[in-house]
Amino acid sequence: MHQRLDAQHRKHLAHTVVDYYIANETYFRIPDMARFAQCIAEKFPPELPEVYFNPRDATINKKHPSGILYDRFHNRNKQHLLQSKQEKKNPIDNWKIFKAKALILPKEEIKRQSSIKTWLRNNKHPAEKVTDLWRESFLLRMREIVEETDVNKAHVVAEWPRLTDEDGYLLIDADFEQIYRYVATSNFFDDWECFVPRYLEYIELNGLKDDYSRQLLTHLESQSVAKDTRDFICCTIFHGLVKPVRTSSRKLPTILQAQTEMCYACATDEEFIEAVESLRSEHSNDIPFAPRIFVVGQTDKLTGFYVVTSKLQYKLPTFLRCVDIAVKLKFAHNYDFPESCELFWCFIAKHFYSINFSRKAKNSQLLQFFAYLKD
Repeated sequence: MHQRLDAQHRKHLAHTVVDYYIANETYFRIPDMARFAQCIAEKFPPELPEVYFNPRDATINKKHPSGILYDRFHNRNKQHLLQSKQEKKNPIDNWKIFKAKALILPKEEIKRQSSIKTWLRNNKHPAEKVTDLWRESFLLRMREIVEETDVNKAHVVAEWPRLTDEDGYLLIDADFEQIYRYVATSNFFDDWECFVPRYLEYIELNGLKDDYSRQLLTHLESQSVAKDTRDFICCTIFHGLVKPVRTSSRKLPTILQAQTEMCYACATDEEFIEAVESLRSEHSNDIPFAPRIFVVGQTDKLTGFYVVTSKLQYKLPTFLRCVDIAVKLKFAHNYDFPESCELFWCFIAKHFYSINFSRKAKNSQLLQFFAYLKD
């Protein structure tokens, strides 16, 4: 027997159903509302279907339908939905616009930007000139990214070796800003601070689905921790809240697999070096090495933060900056995320950068979470 749902549970349930229809751009018909209302009542006795959908009834002079499913669908914030559609549209259009520009680059412009590329290959300084010329040669680089055939971007990295420099991640920033100029990425760090308390409230309401995530949450709640530790824990336990779903090969990743393929934790620098070498060896042929975060140290005292691919390795000042760079590698240089943890990256991209990129954006677990955050 289920416990009686409280008002918050009913609200979450209704929002999840309605938001699924909205995400799929499908009109929520009256018969469907009645069917869902009845289904909910059967699943959660002693819930009443009329709470979720109550049809019009001329015999009692009830002119309009009501119920939380009906109200949610018909009285939702139109302006917010228009904004959401625009957010969904912009990133896709921007990538296509720049891709088209890159592929029709005139011969004279290819020649000019190739000359800049040669200079960049042979010079690291002055830094300001490197950055300016990097931006100026963006369309030629975009052209090569689009035409890249190696899954680990070997050609692009070889042709643009400044990417392998210690501060090469700043050039990733520059390319991302060229494509997604409407995204104020500097706000990510401020928005994250506002997000964390709401996120932890949602976890308290819904619980975590694995022991490791629960242990990390206990560690977070039992003592004052550094921000990097807090952020590492918050991102890792996401997979215990929003469980991985089947990949394109129909395999179901474990929560632990999703956690380690999002961020690999190493106790020492030696373990980090060994782990990177091992992964690069495994991905040396036609297996893509997706951007992966590495942290070094103990959970309550993390000392190193890295983003690593088959050809790149960036040491970054904070864990959150690693998340930021991993997102930008995906959307500026067309890297793929590991499928096991794609729901996490889908959430980060949509919630903080207003970028929709995956069919998994319509995952019911994510829709419920997004609905909670909108309230």
